[in-house]
Amino acid sequence: MIRSYSDWCSYNEIFVNDEYTVPIRDAIASATGPLRVLDLGANFGYFTLKLADMCSLERKGNDLTVWMVEGSPAVCDELKRRIAHSQAKMDWTVTHGLVGKRTGTARFNFAREDNQNFVDESEQRGMWARKGGAEEMSYVDVTALAGDPPVIDLIKCDIEGSEFDFIANYPDLLKKTARLVIEFHTAFGSVAEASDRLKQLGFGSGVLLRDDEKIPTFYFTRT
Repeated sequence: MIRSYSDWCSYNEIFVNDEYTVPIRDAIASATGPLRVLDLGANFGYFTLKLADMCSLERKGNDLTVWMVEGSPAVCDELKRRIAHSQAKMDWTVTHGLVGKRTGTARFNFAREDNQNFVDESEQRGMWARKGGAEEMSYVDVTALAGDPPVIDLIKCDIEGSEFDFIANYPDLLKKTARLVIEFHTAFGSVAEASDRLKQLGFGSGVLLRDDEKIPTFYFTRT
């Protein structure tokens, strides 16, 4: 269902431009057991639905587990409805909360489009609060959420600038992640520094999936 401009953009990124197809196919081809995937910044679920569709065509059995995390409460409710309605063959959970830090809360700012909501702890947070465009929300401990599995086959990370905190705060989780596809928001941090940190955690050089100066998307695999 396409309900908004942000829906249309996300749909085209995933189903028309096939931005995530290669990482998904690699994860499916390489997994020797149950496929475990984290969808961080799940939005309306297009990535997970694409993943489930490809798994149904290329894998036998119901052995896909997806943990989805979404910050917007309204989007989270719609995400649950869409995934349930799809009847996709997978074990799935949807958790409402922020990703980046392990604990605590932060100011979550609601943008005009649902795929642009972001965390901002700068001095402008009071301005957002006065406008009614922000809400204090709790962080989700992603490791605890997934139950600390032995391996994560694929992480998709699209969390509007909080990806830099995620890389800094989840070294143990990333060390046992086989593949990471991540959208960087250059206004919030350094892509070069984040890439160097990922290399220290065992990933090779990132492959550029979306060549965008402000919001590039990279695909990292373990060396």
